[in-house]
Amino acid sequence: MFSLDKVLASNLYDISQMVKFENWDWLHINSGMERGGKSSFALFQAKYFSEQGLAFDWSPALSHIFFLEPNLSAKLMSLPDKSVAILDEGGEGLFSRDAIDRVVKDVIKTLMIYGSKNIVLIINIPNWRWIDRYVRESRVRSMTEIFTFPKATADAGSPSGFRVTQRRGFYSLYSRNQVLKASRSEFRDLGPPLYSGRFGNFAVSYPTEWSWYVAKKLAFLEAKREKGNERVKARASKELLTNIRHGEKPVLKKGLGL
Repeated sequence: MFSLDKVLASNLYDISQMVKFENWDWLHINSGMERGGKSSFALFQAKYFSEQGLAFDWSPALSHIFFLEPNLSAKLMSLPDKSVAILDEGGEGLFSRDAIDRVVKDVIKTLMIYGSKNIVLIINIPNWRWIDRYVRESRVRSMTEIFTFPKATADAGSPSGFRVTQRRGFYSLYSRNQVLKASRSEFRDLGPPLYSGRFGNFAVSYPTEWSWYVAKKLAFLEAKREKGNERVKARASKELLTNIRHGEKPVLKKGLGL
C-alpha cells in the first residue's frame, strides 16, 4: 500500500533501476518547513525503494534512519550495498544552517570515497539553500520541496465564521539541472517544477512503522537533552571550582544537581 502518485512513483522506479543495475548512487533532498511532512514523505520514498529491491531496515530499530549523531559516516558505510538511508533533521531546530552544512559535507565526502556502495541517501532539511555550494551543484541529483496549503473550514466559534488550517501532503519535484541553475543564479529561484503533486499520511498508511519512527526520534531527542544537561552541569561545576579557587563565595544554582 502506497500513497504516492504515479508520476512520483515512476520517478522513484527509474532511480531504483539506475542504482541496482547501472552502478549509481543517488542524493535526493526533501526541502521544506519543519512539521511540513518531510519525514512522512521520506518514509514513503524508502517504502517504495525497498519494494523495488533496495535494502531498508523496517524493524523497530529503523537502523537506516539517522539524525545528528556521532560517527554518522561510519554508520552509513556499515549499511549493505544498494541501501536506502534517510538523514532526518530531527526536529526542535537541531539542524542549524552550520550544523547541516557540516554534517552533509562529511557524509558526502564519505559517499564519494565509497561510491561503489550504491546508496540512495534522502536528506530532510528546512532549506536546500543551506547546503554547501559544491554539494548542491555536484552531488544533488533530484529534489522535492514539501509544502502545506491553506484550507478554510467553517467554525462557529470564530468571529469570521471560519478558520484557516494548513493541509500537509503537497510536493514539487525538481531535477538536478534546475537545482544547479538555481544555485548559480542571484536569487536561487528554482522556477516552475517538473511536477507538483500530493502524497498521503504515512502514519495512516503504515501506523506500526510510523510508531517506530516516532519512538526512535523521541529517544534521539531525549538523548540530546540529556547530553545538553550534562554539558550545563559540567560548565556550572567548572565555574564553581574556579570561584572557589579565587576565594569567592560559591553560589549554587537550583536544578543543576550541584
